Amino acid sequence: MGKIVASVAATAAILLAACRTAPAVGGAGAPSATGAVQEFLAAAHAGDVRTMASLFGTSSGPISSRDDANTVEKRMRALQCYLTHDSAQVVDDRPGNSGPGRQLEVELRQRGLVRRTTFTAVPGPHDRWYVESFDIAKVTDLCHP
Repeated sequence: MGKIVASVAATAAILLAACRTAPAVGGAGAPSATGAVQEFLAAAHAGDVRTMASLFGTSSGPISSRDDANTVEKRMRALQCYLTHDSAQVVDDRPGNSGPGRQLEVELRQRGLVRRTTFTAVPGPHDRWYVESFDIAKVTDLCHP
């Protein structure tokens, strides 16, 4: 009986790990600015803070590689609340205000609410892109803790 329980537990752990919205092949970041924002929003929707942390960062790389894991998890959980959505769509992609970054206008829909906010994505190491910031003030009413 103990072997069966251990086998079921191991199988459950593997299945849970497989359900994670893993970052694209190549590790952290995404191959494009749009991809970074889309993957970040998908991870937020799925409650996958580990993947969110691998996509949120600066030109130096992801936040997950430089900050304490507990701090990163708390920050990603907080951001996740503001990014709650039923659907999300990138509606505009333009050059950033300075440097090689991109400004992406995103429309979030949740229970009849429609909000637009601007994400900034920046290129980082190994030709990967990271979400550097978004205008949280425009989506505060999406968060219901």
